[in-house]
Amino acid sequence: MKKPNKRSSITAALFSAVLLLGITVQAGQGPQPPICNRACWGARAPKSGHVQMGSLTRAIIHHTAGSGDYTTSYETGKARVRGVQNYHMDSNGWSDIGYHFLVSAGGYIYEGRHGSMSSLPKGAHDGNNVNSFGFTLLGYFHTPHNQTPPSIMRARLYDVIAWRMPSAWSSYGSGSYNGTTVGYLDGHRKVKSTACPGDLMHNPYITGNYSSGEARTEVNARKAGSPGTAGNRKGIARTANGGGYWIVASDGGVFSFGNALFYGSVPGAGVTVNNVVGICARPQGDGYWIFASDGGVFCFGAAPFHGSMGGQPLNQPIVGMACRADGNGYWLVGKDGGIFSFNAPFHGSLGGGGYTDIVGIASAWNGNNGYWIVRQGGNIYSYGASYYGGGEAGSGVTAIAPNSNGTGYWQTRNNGNIYSYGGVSYQGGISQTTVVGMARGPSNNGYWLVKSDGAVFSFGDAAYHGGANY
Repeated sequence: MKKPNKRSSITAALFSAVLLLGITVQAGQGPQPPICNRACWGARAPKSGHVQMGSLTRAIIHHTAGSGDYTTSYETGKARVRGVQNYHMDSNGWSDIGYHFLVSAGGYIYEGRHGSMSSLPKGAHDGNNVNSFGFTLLGYFHTPHNQTPPSIMRARLYDVIAWRMPSAWSSYGSGSYNGTTVGYLDGHRKVKSTACPGDLMHNPYITGNYSSGEARTEVNARKAGSPGTAGNRKGIARTANGGGYWIVASDGGVFSFGNALFYGSVPGAGVTVNNVVGICARPQGDGYWIFASDGGVFCFGAAPFHGSMGGQPLNQPIVGMACRADGNGYWLVGKDGGIFSFNAPFHGSLGGGGYTDIVGIASAWNGNNGYWIVRQGGNIYSYGASYYGGGEAGSGVTAIAPNSNGTGYWQTRNNGNIYSYGGVSYQGGISQTTVVGMARGPSNNGYWLVKSDGAVFSFGDAAYHGGANY
């Protein structure tokens, strides 16, 4: 059956534990994201009451500078926030945790200083703390640890800033603060001499330009009612046992759900692109490749680099990628059906046949390391693999997902209609638009669909772990 379309990556079970409090001051236009408040994470009571600020004019971004704080787990994140509070109160001698909100690598938001969701308590986060809120990332985004803030972490950071800052406030621009020029949204390092929030957060995402940078652009987009501009979602890939999945955006940002570990992203590697078309995971689940329409291939985790078509002439853009069953080689396919093999056997292609409507490729996971090529009409072309049918869709096919042993495959149209061939069975579909990706679930009895906005739909034994539709 179709699972509910959730805006958050927190499942329904977690929502029951997240207490969302109303606010009494003017909030930004961005919608309120799910937030684990102080009762949710088990905060200590403050030692004393907090001074209330008269206004809120700045959002200062930090990192906790603790490599052990980096976690994708919701419950572990709670423990890390408790640890930050204990350090601030017991070692620093402060009345409470200094930050107003904290965000984990799993995309979970935690309320910090007492009253941060409902009033304007003065914090202890940047040495000045006048009319500013401190938003911190759990982790160490600088040398020597060089952790990178994943897309979902940054997205939730932008969500909470856009919601909590006043409606008339803009993230663009700068003014005097603590005797120096500081952006209305800026990093801690601009207020005082510190590395915070780390080069790997500040340099690619905040920057020194007060009218640009991902952070400022994304926050203002949310305040204006836009879901953000970091990139349309382009594909989905499953983990080794189907207990989770990754979603990739057109900028190469990666969103991890369930037991999917985050191994890195294109923006996190300091590369700016907007032509990513998909993600392909190693069958072992220990890494993934991200590929672009120009044939560029980006490798993360244990996914090995065997070559790419980046910088090479192409007759048509790259539209799909598949890997060998042992995860040590891969194929790229162009829109014309041309196949490019990298440490993988070449069994044939459609290149030169005048095709311009190829939409994907799937590995047959068989002893021959064969593959199927699929056209927009659903027609299947088999190379080193058995043919089980195709073509019923007629038009609009956007993805193909094989079963585990090369005996069948599913196709999805962009409207969510599913077509099953060979040793797979129909588990349900949706009546939606802009479906862009499909992946097999834990067994051959389920699958996920992902839309271009990041919404995920689960069928059969494929459990819902969250979506990237925010």
